[in-house]
Amino acid sequence: MSNEEKILSMIQTILGSIETMQDNFKTMQGDIKTMQGDIKTMQGDIKTMQGDIKTMQGDIETMQGDIETIQGDITSMKGDIKTINGRLDKLEIEHAEMASAIKRIDRSVILIENEHGKKLGALFDGYQASLDRDKAIEPRVTQLERTVEKHSLEILTLKHVK
Repeated sequence: MSNEEKILSMIQTILGSIETMQDNFKTMQGDIKTMQGDIKTMQGDIKTMQGDIKTMQGDIETMQGDIETIQGDITSMKGDIKTINGRLDKLEIEHAEMASAIKRIDRSVILIENEHGKKLGALFDGYQASLDRDKAIEPRVTQLERTVEKHSLEILTLKHVK
């Protein structure tokens, strides 16, 4: 092959390589543009994420304040519970004292009931004896009343006769 043909063949090869390089360069430019778009999208996403992070930080601060409030409430409730427990302890002591007093009163009531029961029995027996005696005396009283009436009439008659 002649030198000219070799040069021509080389030029064609170089031109083919240049065309390939130009195609590759165009592809790379498209890729770069795509990457630039992706970078812009990522920058927007990063800005959105930064906003979200700031919002989350605000939420966290709010939650920390709420937690502090809850902790204060819990501390207050613990104090209230201690107070209530103290009052319950006092009530339990008072309840035990009252239960003891009620037992003493129950014993006293039982003694009083027993004593009164005996006294009521004796009183009833006395009443029954009085009733029996009254029944025994009643005919005599009736007889005495008749006698007094008879004497009253006789005295009246005697007074009129004088």
